[in-house]
Amino acid sequence: MRNCCLILISSLFLFTSCQKEESQSEYVSRSYEEVKDYFITFDTIFDLEIDFYYVYFFSYQCVHCNNIKNEMIDYALNYKDMYFCHFESSFPRCEDKNYSLVGLTSVDDICLVGTPELFKIKNKTIIDYMLGEQEIMFEINNSN
Repeated sequence: MRNCCLILISSLFLFTSCQKEESQSEYVSRSYEEVKDYFITFDTIFDLEIDFYYVYFFSYQCVHCNNIKNEMIDYALNYKDMYFCHFESSFPRCEDKNYSLVGLTSVDDICLVGTPELFKIKNKTIIDYMLGEQEIMFEINNSN
């Protein structure tokens, strides 16, 4: 009887540990390599021949970008209307965080606050833009 109890208890521990391993293996860490076909340069953000798309500005070293990297890549792979632009130090920077980008149609008029930053573009015009993890994730989670 005692051996049966030990086997039963051992089985419960084994089953519980298998469950934990399974849930950990479901997590997939994404790589920007998966969306390399969606990379564009700053100078070409208005040159795409589609009516509606997002341009996501990110940096490989940005903690906030890395926090939402998996979701951004998943979105791009699922909806195909997300383009990625790696933030460079040479990009024009906004002195005023409240500078409005809405209505802009030329890269000559654009300045960036930092990363992550997301532009929503329709008919070659910025119709909205989001700054930071929370604003970007709200947009992505409520867009489709």
